[in-house]
Amino acid sequence: MEWGSIVRRLYQRLRNAILSRMQPLPSPYLQLPAEALWTPWRFDLGAKVPVARSLLTGRGLTFAADVYREHLDAWNGCREEMPLKAGIDAYWQSFRRTFRSLRRWGFRRELSTIPVRQIEGKWTPVNGAHRLAAAIGFGKTVSCHRDMLSQPHDYDYSFFQRNDPRSRRPIALWAADAMALARMRELATSAVIIYFLRAESEVREVSDAIAHTTIPYFHRDFEVPVSAQENFIRYLYQGEKWLDEKEADRELIASFRG
Repeated sequence: MEWGSIVRRLYQRLRNAILSRMQPLPSPYLQLPAEALWTPWRFDLGAKVPVARSLLTGRGLTFAADVYREHLDAWNGCREEMPLKAGIDAYWQSFRRTFRSLRRWGFRRELSTIPVRQIEGKWTPVNGAHRLAAAIGFGKTVSCHRDMLSQPHDYDYSFFQRNDPRSRRPIALWAADAMALARMRELATSAVIIYFLRAESEVREVSDAIAHTTIPYFHRDFEVPVSAQENFIRYLYQGEKWLDEKEADRELIASFRG
C-alpha cells in the first residue's frame, strides 16, 4: 500500500472521529411571533403598533399619529443618524414604506431580520421597532437573528418618564397613558394595582418584584381631589358586601387622611 493512500485513510478516520464528537452550532436565526417581541423593554412599540393598525384599518390614524410624534419628539427630537432621518415627515415616509413592503412581500429572511438579545430569559429586539410594529399589525411571524455584540436596549416605560440621558425630555403623560393602553389591549388578561401613599414601602416591594419579571407593566402617579375621594373608594370597592357606610368612612380615612 502506498504511503499516500495510508495518509489519506488516516486523515479520513481522524476527520470522521472529530466530526462525530462535535456539537452542531445553534442556528443564528429564529422564527418568532412578532407580538412575542413586544416586551416590557420596548415600551416605544405602544406608539408604533397603533399606527400600523390604523394604516391597516383606516381608523384612528389622527390620534395614533399624535402619540407617535410625541414619543419621537421626546425621545430624539425626530432625528436619527443611522439611517438618517430628520423631521417627523422623514419618519412617516420610512414607516409607510416599511408597511407597504411588509404588506406586499411579508417578512422574508432574505430581505430583513430583527436583531434580538435575551433579557431575563426573554428575547427582546435590539433594533427594527418599525418593522416589528408593522409585523404585529399584520399578525406576522418575524425572522430574527441573535445579536451577541450589541447591548440590549432597555426602553421601558420609565425611560420615557424620567430625564434619561439617552432621551431629549420626558414624554407627555397623555401619550404615555395611550402607549400603555395600547399594550394592554393586546393582552389576553391585564390587572390594575392601586397603591395609596400610606403604603409606600409596599409600593417599592411590589414594584421591585414586577420589575424582575417579563410581565409588561406601567406605573404612574395620580392625585384624587378631596371632593372625589369618597366616590373613588366606593367605586374601587364596588360590589364588596362588607363596605357599608361606616366601613367606607374608615377606608376613606385610612387611605387618604390617616
